[in-house]
Amino acid sequence: MVVDPQGMIVAVNPTLARLTGYAAGELVGRSCSLLGCVSCGIQGRGEACVLRGGAAPDSVVCQTRTKDGRRLRLAKRARLLLDAQGRIQGAVELLEPLAAGLGGDREAGMADFAGCQLVGEAEERGCLLGRSPAILGLLGVIDGLAAWPEPVLIRGERGSGRQEAAQALHRVGPWREGPLYRLDGRRVRPGHWTLLLSGRPGDLLLTRLECLPTVSQEGLCRALGLGWLSVRVLAVAGENLAALVGRGEWSEQLYYLLSRQVVETPPLRQRLEDLPELAAHWLERLAPGGGLALAEETISILAAHGWPGNLTELARVLGVAVARCRGRLLLPCHLPAYLRPSPEGRGQRPVIAGSEIMAALRQSRGNQTQAARLLGVSRVTLWKRIKRLGLDPRRAYS
Repeated sequence: MVVDPQGMIVAVNPTLARLTGYAAGELVGRSCSLLGCVSCGIQGRGEACVLRGGAAPDSVVCQTRTKDGRRLRLAKRARLLLDAQGRIQGAVELLEPLAAGLGGDREAGMADFAGCQLVGEAEERGCLLGRSPAILGLLGVIDGLAAWPEPVLIRGERGSGRQEAAQALHRVGPWREGPLYRLDGRRVRPGHWTLLLSGRPGDLLLTRLECLPTVSQEGLCRALGLGWLSVRVLAVAGENLAALVGRGEWSEQLYYLLSRQVVETPPLRQRLEDLPELAAHWLERLAPGGGLALAEETISILAAHGWPGNLTELARVLGVAVARCRGRLLLPCHLPAYLRPSPEGRGQRPVIAGSEIMAALRQSRGNQTQAARLLGVSRVTLWKRIKRLGLDPRRAYS
């Protein structure tokens, strides 16, 4: 919770409300003495009150009282909030249950309190897969920052894997055993940073940095300059952030504090040799165990595209192709129209081109039954199409 200089509660998170049985509206605007903590107090009751300078950086045991009168043992950490002249503006307290069965989790509570999300490994999308010079260079930079404790600016085009780069930085970083939070810059409000002043050290993935309001830029700049935050900031920005700074539309001082170390994520068009591995990863996610594969002609079409949407666009394209495919081989006719405009009318089955038939025969080593299965048609349909086009199946694998 957050209290003002007089000990009046100004903010609580859902975890504290759940533990104490009070609704947030019943706590905000009331004196913190309502909770009846026996190890501290205000108005002269107790020497351990943070507002009287008695708070320690380590946790202290605090026995408080729930709404229904039950006693609740908590571990409490507190930190003063000071202005530029060193005057007390309030305090932030992090409370955790000690007794078994009371529930609550430090990271989950902090996430609720600060409006953050906890980031898990399940969210990784395989954006950093590949052996191209561009991706190997990125991974080398990340490994080189394993011991770096200060903020990192992650810059690149939308969909280029910036958030996965932040996750990789967290995995190798000094607080890899701690939590990784994510906070959308559009959601930050004045005073938001005070909610991240205490707690277990970890990393904060700050997205949409360009959208950070001016007043929140000033608050973050001050918190970083004074070393207040208990988390390291991994800030994600687009390529236009420097231009915003140059036009005076974004804080130059904050940009300096965040950009002492910069990680650049390469766009997909600079790492086209990674396409087969990236596509295989996504196909397995889209159809686990389905054994889907890309025809050579399909890979050629994908490699010729400019990918303005980067990896996000690739995932969307493959999703469309998987939905259209009835076999195991993704053909050019399965791709969205803007990649390969199709002459077939709506609702009609795509006409299989001769090159697609030959690709399926090559993959099946001439087995027409297996090739038909890859193409999603019957063996008789495939045989008729081969005859109509005058194809020689032996040329596919000779």
